[in-house]
Amino acid sequence: MIQPLSGRVYDPCCGSGGMCEPKVRVQSAKFVESHQGNINKLSIFGQDSNPTTWKLCQMNANGKFKAEKRFSAVVKTADIAKQDYILTPSRYVGLADQADDGEPFDEKMVRLTSELAGYFDESHKLEKEIKKRLGAIGFEV
Repeated sequence: MIQPLSGRVYDPCCGSGGMCEPKVRVQSAKFVESHQGNINKLSIFGQDSNPTTWKLCQMNANGKFKAEKRFSAVVKTADIAKQDYILTPSRYVGLADQADDGEPFDEKMVRLTSELAGYFDESHKLEKEIKKRLGAIGFEV
């Protein structure tokens, strides 16, 4: 799938419509051309059970990719090799830039964990009330 010269490349879940199938087509074609191979000896195909996603995937095939943080990435084979050839998108797409809110991390974590503790207390109270009301109508949890 990464460096094909001939044969078939199959994506069984091409319904992602943007992660694998079109990218594989473009990168595979570039790889074959750069190694003086014959693109006609390479067949790239996929399938999906959802006809709408399949149409989106076909529409995206052989298009030009523009990297966009959090959504897509164009990476070289060497970069994929550094990731042990794992194609999980999160390894490549990165994160969107975050604005600094000025609150130091330690202070933010104290504030957020305190808020979470309050939510937990409230959820326990609600759980007890739900059990009480269900019990009143003959249903024990």
